Amino acid sequence: MKINKIYLDLDGCVCNFKKAYECVEMANTPRKFRTCVTHLRIFENLEWMPNGKNLVDLLKSTGVPVEILTSRGTHDNAVGEEAIRQKNLWLDDNGIEFPRNFVKIGIDKRNYSAHGSLLIDDTPKVIEAFSSGLGQGILYEDHKFQEMKTTIMTMTLI
Repeated sequence: MKINKIYLDLDGCVCNFKKAYECVEMANTPRKFRTCVTHLRIFENLEWMPNGKNLVDLLKSTGVPVEILTSRGTHDNAVGEEAIRQKNLWLDDNGIEFPRNFVKIGIDKRNYSAHGSLLIDDTPKVIEAFSSGLGQGILYEDHKFQEMKTTIMTMTLI
């Protein structure tokens, strides 16, 4: 199937949310996430994943339209809107101009699954949900970038 749109997840694919989140010494609860977003503004200053820039450059080179498809990480609208503001700021500050789509939680990305769509995401249950629709998914692993690159190129050149 020819790929006519690529959806790219941010956290774990382009930027390193996990590293920053794990540095916050609190129990992993909704309260921790809320604190990270509302007080620490965690999404504003995330580091790139080691191969994040390479991934963005690779996707630009395919000629297939790319859009960001990222989760705000919560059903709480106030926290969610703040997460979106921070992610938009991060994207702007890092020169990423892809169109942006935000969902409440990762599994909601399944609603973007359509014929010819490809999701690149680092969360197995999100890829599984997306792939159960008409789209295809690649479970992204940054430390296996060369393998990921081959898979992406193979899928987009068909």
